[in-house]
Amino acid sequence: MADLIAPSMAIGLAFGRIGCFLNGCCYGGETDLPWHVTFPKFSTRFEVERPADLQRFSPVYTDQASRGELHGFRINSQGSEPAVIKRVDPDTPAATAGLKVGDVVAAVNGLQIRSLYDAKLQLLEITKSQQPVHLTLRDGRTVDIPAMSLPDRSRPVHPTQLYSAIDAGIVGWLLWSFFPFRRRDGQVIALLLTIHPITRFLLEIIRTDEPAVFGTGLTISQNVSLGLLACGAGLWWYLSCQPRGVIWPLTGGTGEPKRA
Repeated sequence: MADLIAPSMAIGLAFGRIGCFLNGCCYGGETDLPWHVTFPKFSTRFEVERPADLQRFSPVYTDQASRGELHGFRINSQGSEPAVIKRVDPDTPAATAGLKVGDVVAAVNGLQIRSLYDAKLQLLEITKSQQPVHLTLRDGRTVDIPAMSLPDRSRPVHPTQLYSAIDAGIVGWLLWSFFPFRRRDGQVIALLLTIHPITRFLLEIIRTDEPAVFGTGLTISQNVSLGLLACGAGLWWYLSCQPRGVIWPLTGGTGEPKRA
């Protein structure tokens, strides 16, 4: 039964990732590749019509605003670390003001920063209200970045949702093509548990919507992928110990289940 369901699971995942693309979640990191995508400031027209203090940005726009990317710099993404400047774009007000990679943010617009969460929340509120950014750094320096007009769309990012949809579609086709050639029941689901964790692990490298967890330096999806891959390896070993034969050989005949 799992062998019969496995191809459909992959195809269902492909359609689900298209939904992720339409929703704007599960996004990738910034890129200048020709097939990059940008997302609107707001997810729905309803948000445009709300008062400014109640408006909610789309997921990508929120992430970039909370990390300072719309102001020309980026703070780190690890929740257990202090707010550290990881990137400063050249020829931007942030670079002109003297902000440098490695600077540690101690306060944002007078609010003391005790955690990365504090910094992200404050930067998001400043972006929404279009205020100037006043950074107090741990070494005592101050950096003033003037107020900016918000762009209508996010900075360009990888369309990882479409990458995932294409990947899942290919996996589904591969599983369906492999189905008649399996030699033991369970090999199709074992193949899914082998291929999908590997491709998902690799796709997570270019996604930026999930932080590392459990002190592993890997995202939750990468940790789960390693677990699924271990399950797949265990299933392959178990199947190798079973006699060869399948219940549904798909070789014609009456269609009645039989042991091939």
